[in-house]
Order: sequence, then C-alpha cells, then structure tokens
Amino acid sequence: MIFLGFIIGGDVITGFVNMIPEVIKLGLAQSGNLLPALGVAMLIQLTFDKKFGAFLFLGFALVAFLNISTIGAAFIGVIAAYVYYQLAGNNRSNTPLASEESEEL
Repeated sequence: MIFLGFIIGGDVITGFVNMIPEVIKLGLAQSGNLLPALGVAMLIQLTFDKKFGAFLFLGFALVAFLNISTIGAAFIGVIAAYVYYQLAGNNRSNTPLASEESEEL
C-alpha cells in the first residue's frame, strides 16, 4: 500500500486525503485517542487478579494523582512486591505432603 502511494505521488495522496470529509477525520482521530485506553483495559482484563488488585490501583494513584513517573511507580511496585513476598512467606513448604502422611499410618 505504501509502495502504491510512492508510485502515485505525494500530490495525488494529499488530494485524496483532502477529499475526506472533516467529520470522518475527527472520528478517526477520536478513535485513535481511545486505542491506548482500550489496550490497557484488555491487558487488565486478561491479567487482573483480585488478590493483587490493590497494587494496580496504588500504582495508578501514584502516577495519576501524585505525578510520579511510571518508572518511579514501577520501582515502588517492585519494592511492594518484595515486601509482600517476605511478609506472606512460603506457606506451601510448611504443609506435609499426602505421601508422607500415608507412610506414617
């Protein structure tokens, strides 16, 4: 498609774009502005977990309301994840396996 535009020439393409009604151009511009929000919403829908939802909203609040950069919010998120991991511990290693219980009986 780009090759076709190169062959036809820039003046013809500019004339074609100028023939598009302004309402169509504005509609395309607005739908283009919605694409990042749609992408984030799809990503959240696929990866959202109720157990970690508070961290998502904490990161959003840091960026949106406190004007912290996204890199800074990511760094704070890494620290929060580490603290959460340390406080939660690994509870699976404390429970005996079913095979160990059956051997004792």
